[in-house]
Amino acid sequence: MSDTTISYDGNLKGTVTHDGIAVALREDAQPTSRLLEDPMRSAGYAEWSARGTTSDGREARVYWLHVDDERLPEDYDWSDVDRVEIE
Repeated sequence: MSDTTISYDGNLKGTVTHDGIAVALREDAQPTSRLLEDPMRSAGYAEWSARGTTSDGREARVYWLHVDDERLPEDYDWSDVDRVEIE
């Protein structure tokens, strides 16, 4: 579950809080090249990620899983964060 203050107007902006880790996004999300395992792959999911900075200054990457159904990025639910990894 994530708590977000995030917007998308061609670029992701704002802060994502996931599992108690707040990340201020610094870049737009892009699809990753990771090959997802079944059942996610067979369901048509694609992984996206964006870099950011935690509230205590650490580098982090935020990940999302979206069904790759030809929607535009602004139509995805960016509040549904899959995970946050500290780099």
